[in-house]
Amino acid sequence: MDIYSKNKLLIRLVTGLSAINLLVLSFLAWNILVQKRGISFTDKKESSNVEVHAILKEALALSDEQEVAVKNLREDFYSKERKLSSLIRDKRDSMNLIMFNQNTNDTLLYRLAHEVAANEEQMEWLRIDQAKSFKAICTPDQQVKFEGLVKEIKDYFRPDNKKRKRND
Repeated sequence: MDIYSKNKLLIRLVTGLSAINLLVLSFLAWNILVQKRGISFTDKKESSNVEVHAILKEALALSDEQEVAVKNLREDFYSKERKLSSLIRDKRDSMNLIMFNQNTNDTLLYRLAHEVAANEEQMEWLRIDQAKSFKAICTPDQQVKFEGLVKEIKDYFRPDNKKRKRND
């Protein structure tokens, strides 16, 4: 190998290693910024599910049987919701690919949009069924208490709730 080939190889190696170092440093800096802001990569629904469960147990004074039934109801709901959300996301991804393709197929786009809407509707029916099942688990007195809790829980888990962010 002549000297010019060796130099080219060394320059490429140094450039490649420098690029890898920059990527690693960028990732580490980004990770530190995310941790400082308190953003977590854990499943947000999972952590909020635990919090809601604790709130419901305390505020409604759920019996042990009710607590188990509510927990099972919520787990079943989130399992079905995850499947539907995945379907919706997949259909929307397909739509995006088709929409921005050079040869857009409008018929296929409309069909996919209809499927997304049908899955969204099914998601709403799941929520309605969950509410009916929850009401069936609770006593009439607990149902009255829950009516007042609904708005509080919704406000508590709002993304822009600064009180919650300070307390965590």
